[in-house]
Amino acid sequence: MKSVILIIIFLITDLIAQTNNVLVFDNIKPIYYSLEDIKPILKNVSNLSAYLCWGWPFGARLMRYNSASEEWEKSIHDYGYCGTVSDKDVAREISSNSSQEINVEVDLTFEKEDHHIYFMSDDMLKKQVNGKYKLVIEYALEPWIVSNSPKEIFSLESVAFKIKIKKKK
Repeated sequence: MKSVILIIIFLITDLIAQTNNVLVFDNIKPIYYSLEDIKPILKNVSNLSAYLCWGWPFGARLMRYNSASEEWEKSIHDYGYCGTVSDKDVAREISSNSSQEINVEVDLTFEKEDHHIYFMSDDMLKKQVNGKYKLVIEYALEPWIVSNSPKEIFSLESVAFKIKIKKKK
């Protein structure tokens, strides 16, 4: 009986360890001088399939570090789902031991005005684009489609990097 309990505990511990290391960001540089140069790769380093949200398929969002509050802040456009996604009932799977190039939702994070680019924070303030950022993306271990919300959703954050864009004249 004790051996059966130990085996069950081992299997549960192994499953928890696997879910903590399913996806990782790759191709993240320490500094970017152009928003177009941010081209992350999402790697599935496990033997499990991972599924991205149907509402933001293959798109990572940006969080900006607020040095005044010492907290990471989301963009004002970081909430909700994209209503123009086609094939909402098709799972966006990243199969085990595979990689997927993903987009960065730049248009949902920054606003351009008079040759300047601003980060639009969730408190509706325009903040300078230059600063420290992280990518974030959510995933599940079961198909995530419009008609099926997964029981558990995981959030993956990249390492921090800097964006330094020169002002255009």
